[in-house]
Amino acid sequence: MELTKKQVVHRVFTMKQKRTTFSDKIRQAIKDTGMSQLSISRAAGIDNGSLNRFVRGKVGIRLTTLDILTEVLGLALVAHRNERKRIKFSDQIRQAIEDSGMSRASISRATGIDEAVLSRFVAGKVGVLTPTLDVLADYLGLELAERPDAKPKRKGR
Repeated sequence: MELTKKQVVHRVFTMKQKRTTFSDKIRQAIKDTGMSQLSISRAAGIDNGSLNRFVRGKVGIRLTTLDILTEVLGLALVAHRNERKRIKFSDQIRQAIEDSGMSRASISRATGIDEAVLSRFVAGKVGVLTPTLDVLADYLGLELAERPDAKPKRKGR
């Protein structure tokens, strides 16, 4: 099936408009390390199949897994970088929610994330999957960046 010129222009325009999500940046960081997915999964202590499905965009990953993965990849949130003490990625997200000055109910309404899930996450009782994290990050205006003091950990080479 051949695309019309209008369809091609629409697809290119749509691709350029798409915002880069946390998940996209983490996928790219995994590719940019030069390490195999197997090496990364071993260094992070996570299942290689799960990492592979995440990298291919088939599934999200739990925030607890993301905490470990960001440590291995040397990533942190830019807005709440703390040079002296490493703050867990999930705690940085919780802090960004608290610092937003908005109620959980208003964040819930604006993002479509269930208020009970958001409240349990902020209380530290549950994690969230990366698709939920992507919605929160977009709404709160958060960016993911490489920590200047960290290099990806290379284990098992």
